[in-house]
Amino acid sequence: MNPSTAAQLAHAAYGSDSHIVSVSQSVGFDNALIFERQQTRAFVAFNDSRMAVVFRGTKTWRHWAYNFDFRKVEHRNAKGHAGFLAELNHVWDDVESTVFDLIANGIHKHHWIGHSKGGGEANWGVARMLQNALDAMHSGRHKRASRLWPNGLQTFGCPRVFTPRTANTISTLMEGRISRWCSPNDLVAHMPLKQTGFDHAGPESLLPPHGQPVVNPGPLTRAKAMAGSLTADTKRQKKWIGKLRAAIREGGADHSMGLYAWKLAQLYGKTG
Repeated sequence: MNPSTAAQLAHAAYGSDSHIVSVSQSVGFDNALIFERQQTRAFVAFNDSRMAVVFRGTKTWRHWAYNFDFRKVEHRNAKGHAGFLAELNHVWDDVESTVFDLIANGIHKHHWIGHSKGGGEANWGVARMLQNALDAMHSGRHKRASRLWPNGLQTFGCPRVFTPRTANTISTLMEGRISRWCSPNDLVAHMPLKQTGFDHAGPESLLPPHGQPVVNPGPLTRAKAMAGSLTADTKRQKKWIGKLRAAIREGGADHSMGLYAWKLAQLYGKTG
């Protein structure tokens, strides 16, 4: 899926129901089914050939309790962030049954999308679909397994979700199907800290202030991108405390889904 299309859908998740339907139609989907339970929102946009499963990021203060629930929990063979799994569980029955129904009706391509916390939910959703697919494969239903296998995972400013072992397994099973977009100064994309036992699934695609995305950037490339993204306000601060405050503001701005959507529209156009 065109990264700009995925970004527009992730951005739309923060709007009204009518806005979600309007944006979904503008990027080539016929309709969207929207689910919201306990302030967790997801929607499935679909047409005759594919669907997009999209999760909204943090919207209310209530979500922060889940964001900071760094306990590690297991769901079958996957282990990771307890808060993101709990949020996904609020809407999972609706999402899973909708995806199964659409697959049964001949729509076999499904892409999973989310920004910030929504990216964490999309990661867990992909893990659960992979478990469904492997179950089908082990029972000899290979055609069903191929239909349950996610066609793509695109996240924007997504925190670390899984333990290293689970992250590595998902990276292997989804090789070539994960796009993990990250702005240079997006602080959220580097939380929880790796030292606490969390890791990302899939390669990072860094969006520098100028030029093309860089996959799995080295320290020097990252540092240059971070410096190049600093605004004049940060650069003109003379005291370290002023620079720190400005950098924190920029970290929040760099995490904005609107900024991701704008950057990717410049690179890839608005639809596809």
